[in-house]
This record gives sequence, structure tokens and C-alpha cells, in this order.
Amino acid sequence: MESDYPPAVPLTLGVPLAGAGSVPPVREPSPLNEADFFTVRQAAAEYAVVGRTVARARRSATITLVVGVLAVLWALALTQWFEMVTALVVCAVGVVESIGAHRLRREQPGAARMLCLNQVGFLTLIVAYCVIQMLTFSSAKAKDAALSPEVRTQLEALPDMLKSIDGQIDRLAPLVMFVLYGGTIVLSGLIQGALARSYHVCGQRLASFHSHTPAWVGRLLREALAG
Repeated sequence: MESDYPPAVPLTLGVPLAGAGSVPPVREPSPLNEADFFTVRQAAAEYAVVGRTVARARRSATITLVVGVLAVLWALALTQWFEMVTALVVCAVGVVESIGAHRLRREQPGAARMLCLNQVGFLTLIVAYCVIQMLTFSSAKAKDAALSPEVRTQLEALPDMLKSIDGQIDRLAPLVMFVLYGGTIVLSGLIQGALARSYHVCGQRLASFHSHTPAWVGRLLREALAG
């Protein structure tokens, strides 16, 4: 007995089955040859350095601005004008870093050099600040910071204890000061030095990218990485 239903058609997920009378899909040949693909891969590797450096510069700008703003608030609370000026300069470094990151993202000439010099200037500021703090340090200031006049007055009734505390401050405060500011100089040298070097390398890669990369390859990468 013949069925009234049409024969079952196998599922093909939207892909026509090849069969009698079917037309095979037309495969367009690639307009790019192997040399073109090699050029794209090489340009993409150089362009990726720019993208990573832009992200690094943005993070650096954000961190620097946060530190600068907190330093400004702290200087205002203590009414320390030297610290206030230093904090404002730190904020300026963060602003320049943000502008440099934006210019580098747009591949503007000189953006990488601007970022590199900004980090060198920042490192110079940090070293100068630490050296000034170490040169102007005195045990008397450390004692005043450790014990308020009210507490010191109360401890005068216990001269042996007060003498012991002052002696500990005289011995330990210079060491703490040296370790604190010396370590800051070393750490900043590593961080700011690494950033300055990365910006310098990025500038070289970007110059190389512009010098030998065909215009169509550059546009292809910019369109692919837009946003």
C-alpha cells in the first residue's frame, strides 16, 4: 500500500545536498596571495604592540591621576604647600599620560616620544622629592611626629621611658627614612623605566609599521580593530 505522505527529506541544516542535477557551490578564489598574507601577519604583529601600549598608557594615566588626587587631598588636610605642589605636578603627569595614550591610539607622530619623556620627567620628580625628603630629615621632626606635645608632657613624669623612646627614634628613624625613600627611588626606577622603554619601542614599531605597510593593510587592521 502506497503512503499518502511525501518521502522523507533528510535534514541538511540549510546546506543543499549534492545530488543528480545539483549545482556545486561556487568558490571564489582569494584575491590575496601568500605574500599578501605574510604582509598582513607581519603588520598585525607590529600593530598589536601599539594596541597593548595604548592600554598600558591608559592604566598608567588612571593610576597616576588617582594617586595625584589623593595626594592633593592629603596636602590640603595638612596644609603642606610643598606636598601640594608636588601632588599637582603628579596630576599633570597623569593628564599628559592620558593625552599621550589618546594620541598614540590615533597613531599621531610624536605620541610615543611624548609618553616616554613624560615618564622620564615623572621619574626625575620622584627622585628629586625623595632626595629632598632625605636631606631635610631630622630626628627632631620624627620625634614631634611620633609624640604629640601633650603626650610628651605627660611622659615627662617618666623620664626614663621618654629617654628610651627618644633613643629608639634616634636610632630607627634614619634607617626607616632611608629604606622608605631609597626603596621608592628603586621601585620607581623600575616601573617608570620600564614604561619609558615600552613607549620607545612602540614608537619604533609604529614608525616601522608606517614605513613599509601598504595602505590597504593598515586600513584593514584599523577597520578590524575599530572600537
